[in-house]
Amino acid sequence: MLEVTREILLTEKYYKHQSQMSLC
Repeated sequence: MLEVTREILLTEKYYKHQSQMSLC
């Protein structure tokens, strides 16, 4: 359970970073 949550958080962070990069 914790592993899945951590993976989701990492993925969210990654996508947020990607969207910020494309906005720049």
